[in-house]
Amino acid sequence: MSLILEDDMYIIAPSNLKKKILLEQAKNHSLYRLSFASLQEVKEHYFFRVKEEATLFLLEQTDYTLDVIRQLLPVLYSLEDKTYTHPKLKQLQAIKALLEQQNLLEYDGDYKRYLKTKKVVVMGYPLLEPYEKKMLADLKATIIKPQAKYLLTTITHYNTLYEEVVGVAQAIRTLNQQQVAYHQIVLAGVDTSYYYTLQTVFSWFSIPLNLPKKYSIAQTIQGQNFLKELDITALTSDILKQKVQALLQTFSYAKNSPYYATLIADALQHTYLDVPLYQDAITIDSNVCTIADLCRDDQYVFVLGVNQNKIPAIYKDDDFLSDVAKQEVGQLCAAEKNKALKEATKLALQTIPHVFLSYKDTSLQEIFYPASMIEELNLTTIEPTIYPYQFSHTYNQYTLGLLLDQYYKYHEEASDLTKLLPYYNSLYQTYDHTYQKHFVTMPKLVLSYSQLDDYALCPFRYYAKYVLQLEAYQETFAQKIGTIYHQVLASMYQDSFDFDTSYNQAISAFDLTVKEKFLLKRLKNELAFIVEEVKEQEKNTTLTKVYVEKKLSLAGDKYLLKGFIDKILFCEKNGKTYYAFLDYKTGSVTLNFDYLAAGLHMQLPIYLYLIETSGLFNQPVFTGLFYQMLLKNSKNDVEKKQNLKLVGYVTAEEDNLVWLDENYEKSSWIKGLSVTKDGRLSAKSKVLSSEQKEQMKQLVKEKIDDFANAILAGEFAIAPKIVQQKNLSCQYCPFKEICFHDARDNQYLDSIKEEDHA
Repeated sequence: MSLILEDDMYIIAPSNLKKKILLEQAKNHSLYRLSFASLQEVKEHYFFRVKEEATLFLLEQTDYTLDVIRQLLPVLYSLEDKTYTHPKLKQLQAIKALLEQQNLLEYDGDYKRYLKTKKVVVMGYPLLEPYEKKMLADLKATIIKPQAKYLLTTITHYNTLYEEVVGVAQAIRTLNQQQVAYHQIVLAGVDTSYYYTLQTVFSWFSIPLNLPKKYSIAQTIQGQNFLKELDITALTSDILKQKVQALLQTFSYAKNSPYYATLIADALQHTYLDVPLYQDAITIDSNVCTIADLCRDDQYVFVLGVNQNKIPAIYKDDDFLSDVAKQEVGQLCAAEKNKALKEATKLALQTIPHVFLSYKDTSLQEIFYPASMIEELNLTTIEPTIYPYQFSHTYNQYTLGLLLDQYYKYHEEASDLTKLLPYYNSLYQTYDHTYQKHFVTMPKLVLSYSQLDDYALCPFRYYAKYVLQLEAYQETFAQKIGTIYHQVLASMYQDSFDFDTSYNQAISAFDLTVKEKFLLKRLKNELAFIVEEVKEQEKNTTLTKVYVEKKLSLAGDKYLLKGFIDKILFCEKNGKTYYAFLDYKTGSVTLNFDYLAAGLHMQLPIYLYLIETSGLFNQPVFTGLFYQMLLKNSKNDVEKKQNLKLVGYVTAEEDNLVWLDENYEKSSWIKGLSVTKDGRLSAKSKVLSSEQKEQMKQLVKEKIDDFANAILAGEFAIAPKIVQQKNLSCQYCPFKEICFHDARDNQYLDSIKEEDHA
């Protein structure tokens, strides 16, 4: 490091570089009077500090989202007292003036005078903006320019990401045998696509690894329960309670604002729990690739994935300010940042005393190309060193399994096969994929429609998902949309309902990407249209009372059946309760009751059974059961309204049907419901007579009993269902790669009629 310390020095540097400077000072037994600050801290003193209340003020006074406000506030530092032509820059000037009027910008007039008594140096910031350089020049700061110290000569080429991680693991074990401690070793260039392979392979080689995983409070079950009502009693952990109470105190100024819940939810998304770390373990720090002189002399750095658009990373013109606006305000455009970052990366790598570079051709998901930096640095590409199989029995057995697969399937005999086979000769055996029955013990079986549907599709699917619990929950964007839509549609019946407030509260529970936020802008308008159309539809019904997201349960001898119904419309008259219910769908769904005997497509029948059997209503009278499709493609508003019509079955008793729809003769909100010229329900109207309804309930009960008995008896055969040569079970099954089913396992259901997809 080219920095020479002296008393009263004021060092502007990132926190990780500050830590290194202090460690070296302690190591050399030297003691200087030093002051440290980050570049952001300096800007807050030199220009102004934006008060916490400013974010709330902008939420209330502008149309900007929380994410956009976070992007625009730092841009205010670069604005000068002059006239700009770009519309966004004019808006930012107006925002800055407004914040000043509201006393939401805090100025420190003594800061510059204080720094004149110090020697100011800057290091560790390879991408200084022009306005930042101007500020540092005014402070008479010296920018320490790092110098290349070590010559980079070679880079290792791997075919796959897996091979790259294995090669690094073997190299690390070799270093460890040479008395290099694990805490002296750093991995760089590693993004989340590496995490699973790193964890797996490093565990085989007994290498301790501290992954930089962060878990926010909002991701915990307690945190999610707290966000529903902002009730502190939902938190049973003292640690969580302390962190949340501190946040609540921080945002006390916003307590009476409609954005209070949004701010709290966002803060919890960015408040992380402490993750226990190993003391002597490999760490991951990609900062060493951009910040020069960050590594100590005794550290060894493995830079993985030196591939195009990965190292160095690529900036895109997708910031709050476009490149055109940046040029006018004096900020670096994307091309300038990319050029500077590439040079900073090449320089930073040449300040690391022990560095090992590698790149890959493919992963399971992507194809990669070597970084252009490799040619610019004139690096020689070498193939991996062949290590002996001396570090890991687990890795050896896994490799032998792959080689045996290659031998038995393709009759290719690799040279390493003969090396490994004598030591693990009992490894490869014939495999019978059929399920071997065993009994499942549980205090009481709890069943829902989704569980019953999984069992009906394939018992082994139920076994893998609910007994072995093999499916890791991963929330998709489609699931987020469904949750947001359901939450807003449930809240629309509240007296205090406000669409924007309800929508903002719904999305605040998610940590959305920029792409997701962009897509949600259009989907928000769709949802607003749906809310208004649903209100219009329900003007046609006498069922004016509503249950939303109604939880129902029914106890059997051996199981507890639970249901969660999106909406039940009802009214009470003459001791009877007339009702209809529906389930919202943001994707496709099959409305076909012809396969109930096989347990398929039972969602609405199960809800019917629960409503009429659980005791929810006194003398319930069925009028209709439906799906409502929320996101079907539509060309115009007329088609949107048509697509939002309810799809399902109504009662065949017209005296009861009139409660559901006063104008059922030509219904404006129930698809296909109409009458013939002689006043009878038309043939295209889907109807259930009282007898058919009772038969449906009886069949549902029998199937639930059958499935419950089979589950408790441990019957989980691999048995996918085939209808009209279509495999209904395996298409979206997350376990199809582990059951190894073949045609002998298929169960073919008689084709009754064409399925009706809502």
